[in-house]
Parts: sequence; C-alpha cells; structure tokens
Amino acid sequence: MNNRLLIRQFQVQYLVSREHPAPERIQSRMDETVTHGLAQNLTMALAPLFSNIDSSLWLIRSLDVEFDINIAWEQEQLVRTFAFKIAHSLAVNVQGESDEENVLRFPNRAAYLARFLLDVAEGRAWSKWYYEFFSGLKLLPLSATLRTAICERAVLGKAALYQLTNDELSKILNSLTIQDARRILDSFTEGTTVGEEFGCFQAAWDAMQNEQPDTADEWRNTLRLYLAASRDREDVGGSHLRVAALALLRLARCLVDGSPSDGEKLLAALISSNRVALYKIAGTANAEMLLPLSRCPPAWLQEVGQTLLGRNAGQIADEAVKEGPRYTPFGGMFLLLPLLDEFPLEEATSGWPDADDIAAVVLVRFLLLAKCCGQSRVTRAFYDPLMRDLMGIDPSISPAVLADWQARISPENLETFLKTLTLWHRERGVVQGQTWVFARIPAPGSPVAVLIDGSRGVWLFVASYNPCRPEQILEPLRGCFAQYKQEDAVLLSDPVFMDTLHSAFPERKIVSLVDDTANMIAEEDQQLAEILTRLDKLPDDLSHLSMPKSLGLTRSFDQVLSIAAQNLMRAFAWRLPGFAGSNLPYLYSNFLDFAGSMEEEPARRVVRLGRPPLHLILNMTGMERKMYTLSWLDERPFALFPEG
Repeated sequence: MNNRLLIRQFQVQYLVSREHPAPERIQSRMDETVTHGLAQNLTMALAPLFSNIDSSLWLIRSLDVEFDINIAWEQEQLVRTFAFKIAHSLAVNVQGESDEENVLRFPNRAAYLARFLLDVAEGRAWSKWYYEFFSGLKLLPLSATLRTAICERAVLGKAALYQLTNDELSKILNSLTIQDARRILDSFTEGTTVGEEFGCFQAAWDAMQNEQPDTADEWRNTLRLYLAASRDREDVGGSHLRVAALALLRLARCLVDGSPSDGEKLLAALISSNRVALYKIAGTANAEMLLPLSRCPPAWLQEVGQTLLGRNAGQIADEAVKEGPRYTPFGGMFLLLPLLDEFPLEEATSGWPDADDIAAVVLVRFLLLAKCCGQSRVTRAFYDPLMRDLMGIDPSISPAVLADWQARISPENLETFLKTLTLWHRERGVVQGQTWVFARIPAPGSPVAVLIDGSRGVWLFVASYNPCRPEQILEPLRGCFAQYKQEDAVLLSDPVFMDTLHSAFPERKIVSLVDDTANMIAEEDQQLAEILTRLDKLPDDLSHLSMPKSLGLTRSFDQVLSIAAQNLMRAFAWRLPGFAGSNLPYLYSNFLDFAGSMEEEPARRVVRLGRPPLHLILNMTGMERKMYTLSWLDERPFALFPEG
C-alpha cells in the first residue's frame, strides 16, 4: 500500500524586516523552494510516521505552521527545514484524537465512504467540511447521490456498505429508488461470478433467515440480502449470488401471496424440475425467476420451502394450535432432548440476565440443541418452527436480541457455567481427571487450545489464544486443575505448550504428545488411545459446533457453548456401541440427520423418526422406541417410533 499526502491549498506568508532592501527577491526564492523541492523532502520526512500497511485516512482541515529561517541558508537546507517543520506539526495532529473540528481519522477509505453515505441519507452531509471530496454530488437528488458515490468505485462502495450496521444500511436502502437499488446491485455483480451456484444459494438462504426481509420490496431487499450473504464470505458473490437472492425472495413472495396448497404444488414442481407445472402454477414472470432453484438439491429445497411455508402459513407461534402432525428436518433433536434435559443448566445459568422475558436457561438450552445440528444447518435450526416451539423460544428472539443478551453476560457468568458443568460430569463419573489431553487447533485469526478429559473425550475448556503469548491459556488451566486433587494425574500436551506448562506447573506430570512416554500411557488405556488417534478430527469438531457470524455471538461465548454442546454429543455417542469416540460431523450425518414429525394428542406427543444411514445401530440401542418427558414442558410424554 502506497501512502499518499494530498494538500488542497498551500498558503505561505513570509515576514521579513521592514528595512530589508529586496523583500520581493526573498519571496521569489522562497516560492521556488516550496514549488520545486518541498514535495520530495516532505515525503522523506513523513515516511517514518506512517506504515505501509496502515490503511487509515486522516483529514485535516488546516495545519498552521510557524517557524524562523535564515535567508542565507542554502536552498537544500531551506527545503529540509520546511519539510521537517510541516512533518512535525502533522505528526502532532495525527497523534491526537479526532475532534471533527479540525482533525478526523477513518480506519480506511471504505469507512470514510460509509460515513458519507449515512450522513447523506440523514440529511447532514453538506454541512461537514470533510466531505469536500464529494462536492460534485451536492446538486444531485438524494438517491442519485448515494448511487453515484457507491457505484463510482463499486469494490469500495460494496466495502463501505459492509461496514454499516443493519439499522444504518436500512436508512440508506430506504433512501434509494428501486431503479438505483437495482443499478447498485448490477454494479456489484456485472461480469463477475464468485463461487459455486448452490453455495451461493446456501449463503443467501442463511442470510435470508437472519434478515427476514420484506419480500414485497424486491430490489432493495435483494441488495440487502446480497450484502448480508457476502459480508463475511469471499467464496460467494457475483451473478450467482444475485440470482440466488432474487430467486429466494421471489419464492417467499409466491408462497406469501398464494394458498398453502398452491405453495405445496409450487414446491413440488421446483423439486421435480417440472417446468410445465412451474410455469402453469407460478406464471411466466415468476417461473423465470424461480427456475434456478430447481438446480438445487431436492432435500435442501424441500427444507427451504417447508420453512417458508411454516413461517407464512401460521407464523411460528401459531403452529402449536394446528391439528395433525408437524414436520421438521431436524428429527435427530428428539434423540438429544432427554439427554439435554439431564444437564444442570438451571444451576449453570443461575444469575444470568434474561432476554426479552425469556429466561437464560431457555436460550442456552435452545442454542445447545441448534449447535449440535452443525454450522451449515444451525441457522435453519434457529428458525425451525417446531424446534422453537418445543424449546419455548418466542418468535421475537432474533440474532439482534441474542447479541444484546450475550453482551450482558459477564466472564464470571461463563466461568460459573463451566465449573458447574465440570462438577456435574465429575459427580457422574463422566470426567475423572486422571489423564488430560491438551491439544491445539489451528484456526483463522488465532489458534485454539482445547483441554480434553482422557476418559470419554469430554471437552473441559476451549479458548483462542495469541500464538506469541501461549501463557494466556494458563488461567483456565489453573481453574480446571483446582477442581481435581489427584497427585498422579498426567497432562499430555501439544509440544507448543510444553515450556509454558512446565514453568507454570512444575509439580505436575506433563508429557509431550510426541514423546514415547505418551504412547506408552495410551497403550494401557484404550479410551485414551482412541482420543489421541482422533486428535486430527478436532478442527472438524470445532467447526461443526461454531455458530456463523450472522447469529451475532462473540467468539468466547460461542466457545463456551461449544463445550457444552460437545459434552451433549459425547453423551449421545457413549450410548452407541462401537461409536463412542466418533467425531461430531460423522455422528450427526450418520445418526441424527433425518426428518421427523410430531403430533399432539391429549395424553402424549407422538414422534415419528426418519431413517438415518446407521439406523440399525440406533435400533440396537432402543433410542428410536422410547418414552420420556421434558422438565420444561407439561407431563405428556414423547412417544418415539421409527417410520416404516
């Protein structure tokens, strides 16, 4: 990145003695000094102040510099003095705080443009001195001003829109005409194809569930959906994402406008790729827009359609009073619910703040169940009507509500949560504390440290850390060690942590995972040996449990919930003969990834379960044919039956 200094106006005033015989000659010499030598010397003087990797933008309204010079100096010395004095004054200004009166800093050009767009939309841009760069747009209508500023450099314009909050973006989109919204979208997508078509559909659908746009305002909301889907992803964008966003919004609109039976017929035509039926049901204009959906996997399209139908036909809260069976693509949750009910979540979340009159334990219970579905499905699970209803989640609970709620949860709350969970596991014999495995997971941004109990592979803590400061993980470790008094406990550690751990815990027996001693210990413990064999699957497990950014959770809070969700999945795996140590994506795809239905009866809830790939193993456990009640619902039991 090349740093650049732009001076709009350079005004110099020379003060010389009244008795000087030739002041004009001095002015001429000084002007020549400034004109011909200052730029190069100023560049050299300013170079140490700004890093080449610094993308920040500084706007300074005026810079007043006063200094004395000796007219007898050589020109080179005069130029250096000018440059040094100006550079020094500039350094003083940029080292201070932005005050908007004379000095203003933006982290990058996109942030500057984003601020301008918002100020234009709110009608206060042209009173600001720092928007002189955009003065050529002043006479344009509001929508044209926004469109021109965004489209002049489309890449920068898109980056600027990414920086806005949802509320800020809404102000700008609402200020655009339909035509200008479409022209902006065209400028972002014209001639570009990013990612696979179905990947773009998945990204648009995830964003659509989070945004829940007004389907009647098509072009503005297509632009909103495009931005939401591509904000944090480099593998989607261009014309594929534009087509996906338009198709999904048009599908939602068709399902809203039509009857439930027409909606089912429309979905059937799309899933079967029956063009004749699609054109007949939807009409030519709608069918042309919807056709790309028919190239998506039928199972995925069925989930999308059923979610939209469920949301439109009765709203999430109204579905509880409908007669007949209710369907969900997340039938595996019925196998996890009784295990989840055993967890001490009431105690673990004691003292936590509530969210919109929803108790913290209700939200945590819901998020843990959704996490188990995997990162690629968690957004759909978050909006699944039946899952929400069973977990007691109000329709008003959105990612924005989640973000506000978790911001009020203190580190002490999270620490108590983990301590309660670990103590509960210990009392049940799930965690024994005889052998621990301390592993490292490479991850974007910063690696992740994971402490695993050696008996059943239960995670005890997960934390990101700075690779230059591995000592950051010591405090969580001390907390775990404090709960166990075994003198002969062994910690098998990733070699990266060995020096730090030996210094912090000299009394502990710590063995490197690559040491022969670790292999000898594992040879005497089959469970530990299986855990060590599957350490290379840890990145997949963590990815499976991680929430997408669209749901608004911080990394630390997400990691704490991931610990509990992993414990839940391990509890499920422990009941599967021969699969107790399987990694989480494998567990879900082979045992929990199936559809299900539930029908309310006066005395019970009848649940019918689909057939996962390894349903024969489930049959052996009896989990598909059992009855249970849940502590947070009424006394009517769930009666589970496998389909077919």
